[in-house]
Amino acid sequence: MDSIEISGLSCRCIIGIRPRERRVAQRVRVDLELSVDLERAGKSGRIAHTVDYSRASTELIALLQFRRYSLLEVAAEECVGWRVAADPAVQGVALRIAKPQALAGQAESGGV
Repeated sequence: MDSIEISGLSCRCIIGIRPRERRVAQRVRVDLELSVDLERAGKSGRIAHTVDYSRASTELIALLQFRRYSLLEVAAEECVGWRVAADPAVQGVALRIAKPQALAGQAESGGV
C-alpha cells in the first residue's frame, strides 16, 4: 500500500487537563500517514485521484483549533475518524500528536 505523509504539522490549540492548558492555547505537532492506492494518481497526474495534503492539513488544523480537548487521545481519535470519513480512498491512518512543552526540561515532547 502506498502512503501520503504529512510530517511536523504544527498549530496552537486548547488541549490538556491542567488549568493553564484549559485557558491558553499551546503548540501541538502532528505527523500523519494516510494509506492510499496512488497508482491512478501516478498515471493520470490529477489531484482528484489522490488526497490533497494541503487541504488535509488545513482541515486538520481547523478541527484541532475548533474543539477544546482534555486528552491527546481524544484529539487523535477525532482526527483519525475525520480523515477516514472525509475520503473513502483512505484505507488506513497512522497519526502521532505531541505536545512539545508537556515535559519541558525532561523530554522533547509527550504524545500519542
